[in-house]
Amino acid sequence: MKKKEKVFIALVAISILAGGLYWNWKQTNLINEQQKKLELLTSRMASNTSTIQQFDFRERCAKQAREDFKQWGWDKQGPWVVYGNHYNQKLNRCFMLIEDNNIAGLSQTKTLVDVFEGKTLGFYMWQGQKDKKYWEVPPSWCEVTLPSGDKKVCKSAEEFDELVKLYIE
Repeated sequence: MKKKEKVFIALVAISILAGGLYWNWKQTNLINEQQKKLELLTSRMASNTSTIQQFDFRERCAKQAREDFKQWGWDKQGPWVVYGNHYNQKLNRCFMLIEDNNIAGLSQTKTLVDVFEGKTLGFYMWQGQKDKKYWEVPPSWCEVTLPSGDKKVCKSAEEFDELVKLYIE
């Protein structure tokens, strides 16, 4: 074999080797790019699933609160009795706040309930007195169970409302 042929074969072998290395490098980059795109799409899909689940939880919370409000007979108490429901994503729980503002009887009650567990977590009751102004009369009952399980006694409607914000954000 002549020197020129050996050089030619060596150059062809080097070219094939270089081409193979370049092709391998391109494929590795392509796979890495596709992996990043796949991770991004998977993340977006998980986010969408989470959003759909949150919507489902909120919908179930509203439905159960509405059913409980009716089942407990609050809907028959009069137009001054209202409720609101709230799904707390951080606690993964559903709460309902029922307010009875009986102007004729000069009274107000607020009840915070964990809808699915059926537990009362807070209760506020105020009864007006004819010989005193409303701000002179403290509540006859004001208590909220904190997320820690401890009970906190409160002294006003404003304090009750602040404590309730721990559940209804």
